Amino acid sequence: MKNIGFAGIILCYGREAQAGKEKNVLGPASEANPDQQILEWRDGTLRTLGMIESSNFLGIRLTGAGTGVIRCLLEGSDPPPLFRQAMDAICRQAAAQGSRVWIDSEQQAVQSTIDKWTIDLMRRYNTCGRALVYNTLQAYRKASRAELEHQLRLSQQDGWTLAVKLVRVLYNGIVRDLLLGTVDGIPQDEFPPLKLFLATHNTETVRQTANLAKRLSDTGQLKVAPEFGQLQGMADDIGFEIIHSADAAKSTIEANTEGSSGVHGTFVPLVYKCLTWGSLRECMRYLVRRAEENMGATGRLKEGLLPIVAELWHRSMGSVRRQGSGS
Repeated sequence: MKNIGFAGIILCYGREAQAGKEKNVLGPASEANPDQQILEWRDGTLRTLGMIESSNFLGIRLTGAGTGVIRCLLEGSDPPPLFRQAMDAICRQAAAQGSRVWIDSEQQAVQSTIDKWTIDLMRRYNTCGRALVYNTLQAYRKASRAELEHQLRLSQQDGWTLAVKLVRVLYNGIVRDLLLGTVDGIPQDEFPPLKLFLATHNTETVRQTANLAKRLSDTGQLKVAPEFGQLQGMADDIGFEIIHSADAAKSTIEANTEGSSGVHGTFVPLVYKCLTWGSLRECMRYLVRRAEENMGATGRLKEGLLPIVAELWHRSMGSVRRQGSGS
């Protein structure tokens, strides 16, 4: 991915499960004893972590750790001690290799507890200006702004760095306020450190956010520099558009001599591609969920096809010109 301009990847371990209507577990995590499920999930997650490089992301879903963990998530109780040890092992390894950890959002029945557990992880690991663990917020939900403001205030009070992945996000007040550092209840000059990742396939959202970040950066007003990501095989057109913007920003930096105005404030957008791996058995629930979520993807395919063809033409002609100049 880096060879074609992407900043890196988000590699997700596909093991996940779902709590049924009777609070039973649907998926492969229901077939072993609770401790064994946690150990299998831990080992699979650490294998996933071993496949990525520094600055890349590891994506995990806590329900993949099995019935005991899901029961605690549903009840809103503390995590099992063995699960806490597993998360510590994952976070320590991610920190040692310079990677970052996404905690994905899941069904609403367990999400409030996932938020609580993830805040505890951020409080312990997102220190000294480092953002190791990212929480996920579904931006389309009405409660998302209040939850985001709550987590920002917690991070400000306790002195840790909030790291947030926003999904299903549109270009709206939340995004603008975060980039500007203007959130209700927090003075702009006291806005706490924040890492922001927009995981969206909405072309206009990505484009407008990147353009706003550039304008704010050029005038020294950018408080939070966003990063972007899309699933592999989806929204490649906007991904390549961000790559071109990044190349232009890097050229601007290189063209200026050290110390010139604007050099150190130039916003260079970063875009990542998200992939999922695991055995077919482990990924079955993921595959079903993606099929349900991406019913509208075929309608967007035609819209994104022409920009991809143009990108292929641009790259092929660039290669021809380089070969011609070298002859």
